[in-house]
Amino acid sequence: MNFKDKKVSVIGIGGSKRSGFYTSLLLKKEGAKVFLSEIKKEDEFKEEIEILKQNGISYEFGINSEKIYESDIIVPCPGVSYKNPLILKAKELNKKIIGELELSYSFINGDVIGITGTSGKSTTTTLTYEFLKESKIKSHLGGNIGIPLSSLVINERDGIFVLEVSSFQLETIEKFKPKIATFLNFQEDHLDRYDDLDEYLFFKKRIFENQDEKDFAILNYDDEIVRNLSKEIRSKVYFFSLNEEVEGIFLKDKKIFININNEKIYVCDRDESSLIGDFNSKNIISSILSSYLLGAKIEAIRDVLRSFKGLPHRLQFVDIINGITFINDSKSTKPESSIQALLSFPENKSIIILGGSKKGTNFRELCEVVKKRAKYSIVIGATKDDFIKIFDEIGYKNYIPVNSFEEAIDISLDIGEKGDYVVLSPACASFDMFKDFEDRGAYFIKIVKSKKDEKNWLYAFLYFYNSLFAWPSLAIFCIWSWIDTLWKNGDLHKIFDIFNNINSSNVYFYLYSKKIFYKICKTNFLCLFLTFNTCLYTFFKF
Repeated sequence: MNFKDKKVSVIGIGGSKRSGFYTSLLLKKEGAKVFLSEIKKEDEFKEEIEILKQNGISYEFGINSEKIYESDIIVPCPGVSYKNPLILKAKELNKKIIGELELSYSFINGDVIGITGTSGKSTTTTLTYEFLKESKIKSHLGGNIGIPLSSLVINERDGIFVLEVSSFQLETIEKFKPKIATFLNFQEDHLDRYDDLDEYLFFKKRIFENQDEKDFAILNYDDEIVRNLSKEIRSKVYFFSLNEEVEGIFLKDKKIFININNEKIYVCDRDESSLIGDFNSKNIISSILSSYLLGAKIEAIRDVLRSFKGLPHRLQFVDIINGITFINDSKSTKPESSIQALLSFPENKSIIILGGSKKGTNFRELCEVVKKRAKYSIVIGATKDDFIKIFDEIGYKNYIPVNSFEEAIDISLDIGEKGDYVVLSPACASFDMFKDFEDRGAYFIKIVKSKKDEKNWLYAFLYFYNSLFAWPSLAIFCIWSWIDTLWKNGDLHKIFDIFNNINSSNVYFYLYSKKIFYKICKTNFLCLFLTFNTCLYTFFKF
């Protein structure tokens, strides 16, 4: 697509991903006359504004003015819905509308692996990329994962592009055609943007829209809605499954097998990966298949699985305090994701932190699973009352409403026991309290670490206290007890042997003080003192 001398308006700088910002830079590089319009104030975009100035890109902040429509082409960021009045008016004016994904795709010279679904996209996308990279295949990681495709194609246009693709991005595609398109799962989500689940599914499955028989579709066989999409797809369909020996890839007896053209290839044992949960098993096997189809080596796949520790905010290990393990799963912004998180831990061993901003989601199924599997539930945020209402209706009493994460973690430490898991898996977006799920997860980690530091300071004090008083006293007590035994047995010559090089006056003083100390010991005062200190130290330490 030729943009030279074309007038293009970009709507939105692109939130934390800055997709609109990079789209503007890309278009400028291609010779377009670019205008960026952002409704937010310019205070939080100082660095970006400086770069826009340096590149001669005009802009406005704090308003979406009529100037947008002076351009022939309009590029909305993914966050701008196709139902947005700005877009509807642009259509009325017969303006060309092209999304960031579609625009950036037009510059790619290599193949694309597109990965969509309600949950698990980021982990699957990252694993696929890592398998290819370890196999020495030129590849790039980007898309909705936080690296806009527009930022990649400014400088890189060859190789394999492994992209996380959202329904928002698929709203505006025309020619986007991935060589491999993976559909991980379909669950209730984004009902604040779409009228119903049918509309949501309509845009999700557009990822297959332009594929032909030379391309591949990888579908979740265990998800009925996704499995049935095979009837609508023109490309070659492969499945992934944890339950059936499908054509594609499957898990059997904790072993992963690729099954193509009736040839089974053993890949590795599932336990070679540290990623927990059945949902991660699906992420793993789907990413293995897509990368394998484009040349990834089995040994490289094994090496990556053994070393890959997962992504931040996705069942991420944070720390252990008093034997209680804290897990950050802030990325779980949907009930289905939180259900999967709960299923990853032993029954009645998890304390789950739920709640966040509202987006029209039904929590009843999640609450039923919480009742069955969670020891306690801590509810927070704008949806706190929604959870409480459902918990009361289903007869679940082990919930605790709180007003802050600090309070949530303090209570978790009070009610938790050694071997328990405290899991932040909110089942909600974060916008009621935080900028995004990453901000929420980072804050959760910060609070947990601060609680651990508090314990460490206490440990340090007690260690110093015991080192300075208790343990030396214990050592002295043991020595005195040994000498006391010699005293009682009349083995005075042994005592004098010990003090062979000490003058007699000091020995006499020593023997006299020994009698006094012995009388104190008879009171058991020292024993009690030592026992108290040792117990105190041990209690706080463990």
